[in-house]
Amino acid sequence: MIKPIYASIQHEIIIKKYLDLIFTSMQDICRNDKARYKDLKDISELIIDYHNNYRKGTTEGNYIDFLSIIPINFSCMISGFLAGFETEKNKKEVRMYRFMLSDYAHEVIADLEKLQLEVE
Repeated sequence: MIKPIYASIQHEIIIKKYLDLIFTSMQDICRNDKARYKDLKDISELIIDYHNNYRKGTTEGNYIDFLSIIPINFSCMISGFLAGFETEKNKKEVRMYRFMLSDYAHEVIADLEKLQLEVE
């Protein structure tokens, strides 16, 4: 997987923890469907590539937008993925993961908004 560019050590810690939770959760829910998990990983690569190339070739953009790219886009990706993955048989499990990951994404964004721009 492509490694995200981090603005600080705190940013790295927050994002790594978030991504670990997502991928562990999605591995669990996709335990019988490796092809769907691979699709999810492929889409996540696109999001991280977008994050890493934010502002390249332009003078527009800002710090909070940069910090929020991964949690906002991953949250949308996961919600859509789980909506398409849900069946009558797995409805409770899928909805539990959707709620947990959505709630955690809000916490991540709140934590990122508190970060101060710093030079390391």
